[in-house]
Amino acid sequence: MIGIGCGDTRMITLEALSGMAKAGAFICPPDIARRFAHYLGGKPVLFDMYDFTPPALKKQNPDLSPEDLQNLLKEKQEQAAGTIKKIMSEGRNVALLDYGDPAIFTGNVWVRDFFEEKDLKIITGISSFNAASALLNKKFDGNRSIVLTTPWDITANPALLQAAAARGDAVVLFFPLTNLSMLMPLLQDCYPPATPAFIVYKAGYEGGEEVVETTIERLQTTVDEHEEKMLALLYIGAPVKKDG
Repeated sequence: MIGIGCGDTRMITLEALSGMAKAGAFICPPDIARRFAHYLGGKPVLFDMYDFTPPALKKQNPDLSPEDLQNLLKEKQEQAAGTIKKIMSEGRNVALLDYGDPAIFTGNVWVRDFFEEKDLKIITGISSFNAASALLNKKFDGNRSIVLTTPWDITANPALLQAAAARGDAVVLFFPLTNLSMLMPLLQDCYPPATPAFIVYKAGYEGGEEVVETTIERLQTTVDEHEEKMLALLYIGAPVKKDG
C-alpha cells in the first residue's frame, strides 16, 4: 500500500516511486492512474478499490436493502481480493496507490482484511494534515494535543470532542464538508459561537490551496458559500502564532 501524497504529483516521495517500480500491477482510482501514468509504466491497473466501498455500491444499487447491499459488498470485495491473490501467486507484487497517507482515514481498509500482515507493506505518504498544517502557517496545538478525527467518529463519541473543547486542545476533522450538517449541533454544543475555525481547502494542490478563517457560528454558512465541496480539512480551536 503506497501513499502518493495529497494533491499534486510533486507531493509523492522517493520511497513511493521505488515501491511503484517494483510492482507488477496496480490498484488505484482512475485519477491516480492518469496523473501517475508515467510511473505505472504501462503495467495493468486491476481495479479501483473505492468501487467496492459501501457508498459506491449504494450509489450503483440504490434500491437494494441494507442486507442485500452488505451481501453484494462482501461478494465484490472477495472477488477483488481473489484477483490480487492470483497476481501475487504468480510472484508479482501488487501496489495499491492511495491518496495521502494510507495509514490515516483511508478507503482501502477492506483490502487489508483479506491478507495476512506478513503479506502487507505500507509506504507512508504526505497526509493532507501535514500539507494543511504547513499552509495554515500557525502553531496549532492548543494545550499541546491535537485530535485527528472525522465527523462520523466524533458524533459517535461526543465525549471526545467535549473533552478536547474543555481542555482547549486543537481538533482537526477529515472529510468535514459533505458531513458538516450532521456535525454542527455537536460543535455548537461544545464551543462558544466565536470560537475560531479554519477551513484549509485543497492542501497540496498548487494554485488551489486556500485557508478560510471563520467561527463556529459562521461555519455552516462559510462552507455553503464556497465552491469546493470535497477537498478540505477543518481546524477548530484558537491557534497560537509562531514566536517571532
